[in-house]
Amino acid sequence: MARNIEVKHLYNKKDQPVATLATIITDEEIANGLAICSVKDQFNGRLGRKIAIGRAFKALNEKNNSRPIKREDATNRIVEIDISWSTPLIYKSVYVEKRT
Repeated sequence: MARNIEVKHLYNKKDQPVATLATIITDEEIANGLAICSVKDQFNGRLGRKIAIGRAFKALNEKNNSRPIKREDATNRIVEIDISWSTPLIYKSVYVEKRT
């Protein structure tokens, strides 16, 4: 199974990194993993990448979304992200089957 892994750091409107998004794309599936930096922590791109990729693989292996993001500080960080997104970032990981 061929797969492509893309990782992006997401920034707020002040151009500060606040989250990392990993996307795994295969011939038949797409899985996303999201790592959100707590307001109490300093952003660490390497750690965010590791967490986000792990969550994307979990979604791919389980073929399911994770539980919704519930921590208030995490949801506030997501609201800060300057991104146009087709679906809201409300899950730590998301699984989608590709349509043919």
